[in-house]
Amino acid sequence: MSLEQARSIPKRRESTPADESFEQWSKGRIERCTREQAEYVQAQQRLADEAGKYGTTADFMQRLAARIYSPSVKPEEPATRFYVANTVICTPGNLTTISAQAKAGKSAAIGAMIASTFAADGADCLGFVSENPE
Repeated sequence: MSLEQARSIPKRRESTPADESFEQWSKGRIERCTREQAEYVQAQQRLADEAGKYGTTADFMQRLAARIYSPSVKPEEPATRFYVANTVICTPGNLTTISAQAKAGKSAAIGAMIASTFAADGADCLGFVSENPE
């Protein structure tokens, strides 16, 4: 857009007291401000209602402080569920995928994993070992 095109765009004018009587103009401004203030108060109330669902600011700060990173706090190691060749491959709460080409033995690996859950210690389950402390 060129400068001349931009200048040719009509500018929006707000009515002023010169265009109409001052009393009408001021009444319209007061009504508009009152309406905007009411909308603002309603928005504040909605925000307060939402905030009330999650507790006070002090509650929020306390929850936030409990989640702050600290290098001295080490997360607990997840319990291992499956090993293959003494390497951890599955832990609780995580998804594990087995991918390979067709006829590569994915179903046999799943079968061996299932068998390792109830096989006797030292049983050959294609290298899979399972542990469940429960």
